[in-house]
Amino acid sequence: MIDTLTGEIGCREKGNSLTKNNHWCGPIPGYPHDGCSYPWCHSFLPRALHKFGNTQSRA
Repeated sequence: MIDTLTGEIGCREKGNSLTKNNHWCGPIPGYPHDGCSYPWCHSFLPRALHKFGNTQSRA
């Protein structure tokens, strides 16, 4: 698990808080860019947990 997660080190937002994790979790009403421009830390942990079997972790 740690090896997989350390592979995320260095991933960057593409302006306006857009990340692959945000698009994976889906839009949140009220945020710009079709609802996917929210803080990356909101989407990192649910996606990481899902990778390791927690299928109920999507935002």
